[in-house]
Amino acid sequence: MKELKALEILKNELSDQEDQLTEECIKENRLSRSDVEYIKLIVNNIKEAIAELEALQTPKTCEYESNDDSYHGTVYNFNCGYSYVTVEGDLSENGIKFCPYCGGLAKEKAQ
Repeated sequence: MKELKALEILKNELSDQEDQLTEECIKENRLSRSDVEYIKLIVNNIKEAIAELEALQTPKTCEYESNDDSYHGTVYNFNCGYSYVTVEGDLSENGIKFCPYCGGLAKEKAQ
């Protein structure tokens, strides 16, 4: 969580200072308009990277419903559109904590 807070602070600092700094540099003839546009592109790329890192910090879940089939075992139908079958035991007894397809945290749907 500490890393996520640091990313949020960095993102806010970039947003607050981006326009002010670039406009000051143009007025003082330290940067051209094209330099400023390039800097803004880089800052935008940094913001997008921060957003992607924030998304990785939040664990994705994939809910499932289970149907006991005496012939095949237990069939688990995941929200991502895939199914998984265990012949003996449930998912946790088989060491499965994440959806085998999308990688989200496997979570049983509330009944």
